[in-house]
Amino acid sequence: MAGSLMRSILCMLCGPLVPFSSPLGSSRLDAWIQWALKPRRTAEQERRLREWNFPDTVRLQLKGLYWAVSEEGIVWLLNLDRSSGTSSLYGVLDPTPLCEVRTEATGRVWFRSQEQFYRTYQFTGQESSGGFSGMLETVNTRTRAVVDSVPLTFRRIRARFLEGLPDRVSGVYGNVRGTPQGDLLGREVVLVDATDELVAFYIEYEGEPGPPLAALKAERAGDTVRLTWRLNPKEAIEQLGADTGVIRGNTLEFRPYKRVVRGDTLEFPGNKLVRTKTLQRALRAARKPSCR
Repeated sequence: MAGSLMRSILCMLCGPLVPFSSPLGSSRLDAWIQWALKPRRTAEQERRLREWNFPDTVRLQLKGLYWAVSEEGIVWLLNLDRSSGTSSLYGVLDPTPLCEVRTEATGRVWFRSQEQFYRTYQFTGQESSGGFSGMLETVNTRTRAVVDSVPLTFRRIRARFLEGLPDRVSGVYGNVRGTPQGDLLGREVVLVDATDELVAFYIEYEGEPGPPLAALKAERAGDTVRLTWRLNPKEAIEQLGADTGVIRGNTLEFRPYKRVVRGDTLEFPGNKLVRTKTLQRALRAARKPSCR
């Protein structure tokens, strides 16, 4: 009886009461479900989303590594491989699987991530030369409300290890340690050695991990890398930080450096980071059965 009552309620929500088993009742129920699952956006979010409707398109094969940097310097790194169903979004602690990656004949690009902590990422955009641009939304899966949205332009990284070339640089390097109180302290540096550039970003652990922040500039000459970091607004450092590091085996050793802090030039010791993961492992995500 409870099941019959629920079916009647759902059919009333879909429109005029019709038998649930009939084609008309079933189609109205499907329409109501689609409406209920649609993300709830504000008028401003809808306006910003419409801005990414470009008439000119470039057809691309969306496969490989793509990255984008927000206005705040936060990095979004994607591993796209629709053929094998192993697409994922890089995460500080663990990667997030992408359940769906779709492209349309018009050049539209859409993907959705697996739900984690009642949140999911949903991207809508357009292919452009060398990548794709659009809006990445964070959706609350309980309320379907869009809680955050950020415009991003993803461009392809021609990673050496994906091109079948030797790669002794790419990976996740860190010196993160735990405390008896359960805090995490240290730093991670992620390097992607490409055929035409070096991509670099870092994560600071100050009790818990911060967001991945892109280097302002990254260069490599042999085993030596030079990275120019963004200023941290929480610190009193008054000039851009540039680190010079040398890759030796599975380690990234940074030389001692100087910084101007509150008008004084201070010297800081170098430090050693150990490669804890390859990029292939860092982007390998376990999908739930519900992620299709």
